[in-house]
Amino acid sequence: MDRRLADALFVPVERWGWEPVSQDVRPHPDADTPPEWFEPPEVLGTGIRTVSGFLAKGVLGLAALALGFLYVNNAYPYVLIGFGLFFLVLLGFVGLLAWSPVWWTRLRRRVARDRFDAARRAWEDRLTAHDEDERRRVEAAGSWRTLAVGSPRRVFVFGGTPRDCWAGLVTTVGSSYLGRGGVVAIADFTEEGVAAELAHLAGQHGTPVLDAARHNLLGGLSVEETAELLANAVSELDRSADPLEQRVLHLRLLTVVLEALDGPTTFDRVAAGLRVLAGEPGRPLSAEESARLTAAVAVVGAGEQARTRLARLAGLLDLMSPADAPDAEATAVLWRDTGLSVLATGDGNSDRKELLDGVVFHRLLRDLRHRRPDLLVVAGVEAFGARSLRAATRQAQRSGMTLVLLSRRLDEASESLLGDSSDATIIMRPGTAADAVRAADFIGREHRFVRDRLTDEVGRTITRGVAHTAGQTEWPVRVVWPGGAPGAVDRWSATTALTTSTSDTVSKSESDMYSHSETTSRVYEYAVEPKSLQELPVTAFLLVEPTTGGRRVVAGDCNPGIALLDGVR
Repeated sequence: MDRRLADALFVPVERWGWEPVSQDVRPHPDADTPPEWFEPPEVLGTGIRTVSGFLAKGVLGLAALALGFLYVNNAYPYVLIGFGLFFLVLLGFVGLLAWSPVWWTRLRRRVARDRFDAARRAWEDRLTAHDEDERRRVEAAGSWRTLAVGSPRRVFVFGGTPRDCWAGLVTTVGSSYLGRGGVVAIADFTEEGVAAELAHLAGQHGTPVLDAARHNLLGGLSVEETAELLANAVSELDRSADPLEQRVLHLRLLTVVLEALDGPTTFDRVAAGLRVLAGEPGRPLSAEESARLTAAVAVVGAGEQARTRLARLAGLLDLMSPADAPDAEATAVLWRDTGLSVLATGDGNSDRKELLDGVVFHRLLRDLRHRRPDLLVVAGVEAFGARSLRAATRQAQRSGMTLVLLSRRLDEASESLLGDSSDATIIMRPGTAADAVRAADFIGREHRFVRDRLTDEVGRTITRGVAHTAGQTEWPVRVVWPGGAPGAVDRWSATTALTTSTSDTVSKSESDMYSHSETTSRVYEYAVEPKSLQELPVTAFLLVEPTTGGRRVVAGDCNPGIALLDGVR
């Protein structure tokens, strides 16, 4: 099983994991257009039946007249029978003419139904064959494809756990580099065997594996390089004062001690030299070395503050005495020119472990100036400051190698290192809610338009009015008829005309009102919710990298066992 997995992983293909492939079955173009049934039209329609009805009535009437006429004129019986049969045949012909369209329509409908059923079966067969072809296509395409990153110089990995999450990622990425004949170096500061699975599979595949922890950390270095290495390592522990001032002070003291030593450089001997400068005895040193250091006291100062600083520095290096390996191989760099090199630190004393991590990390930075691997993985970088991580990034950019930094936390110091155009970031399952929020903020937000207000107003206005008008008009009328003869008396009549008018007016008006309004606003939300990040599977991750078309966010999985699945591309 391990051999099969090693053969599947150690292939000359860039691979940071696998991206799930969503293969949907494509529907047939005619899936939504099945054959439709159309009722065949009636032959000659209703008109022929109407004409036949009139003809039948005419035949019956004509038959009645003819038979009546023959009967009245005492025609022979056989004549009557003959005429009757003739009219019966004629009536049958008329009936046949009336019903023939119905029979013909039924025949045409049966033929059309047979043709429709055949077309329906052919349509269903086409869909079934298409679906089967699509199923075979999806199975052949597989559900995973290799996920590559666009030539980054630095890859930050945040979140996850070393034993499960990081081990899978290191195995997946490291095996792809080794499969291409690259040189891979791994520095593991987690004490959880991040590179153990990769080293095991590399051995199964026949790739050389070097345990770099057996090397002499101070061997093969010049005085200046050793002093700089130890000064930087000690400054990782004390970040309260000015870091530059502390490093310069430590560098000066360590340079004085190292220049006075003749024998092999070990942590114990350097600590003894510092004690001599502080006025204490240095037992591992020779008389000549002690004399040179005593003479250098005037250079470093003999005051109380100087002695305190020297004693503190000597105490820190005393912690590292168990890490001395003077008989171990002293090499120019800690990794080989080929294969896999693993340098894992571990110690029961947490203070010694912290100082040892700083020494190893800065030894790696020094070695990068002289020889670079194709891939350098540093697991557990949360113990180092942003300055040291930036220095490692600059070395990676200058040398052209790929640097992978793995950190459990995404704190403010780590967040300040993100965003370079040549960087990619892999986010695994965050350990805390605060880390999940920072990771979601880093991935970014997306906007969408939300209808946040909807107003409908409905109104009706009714107006009614009643008007009553009454009027009365009165005028006198007098009519005079003069007398016709002289002296005659005129006649007259008087009439009074009275007109009364009354009017009632009723008015009514109604008006309806309707208004509709919507308010839409743009809302920014997380592209990936923090809760979703905390629910990621163990080996799942989100890859975030800058591209020419914008930021690319891809979901992937680094479980090495995916390489054994069928249909993986």
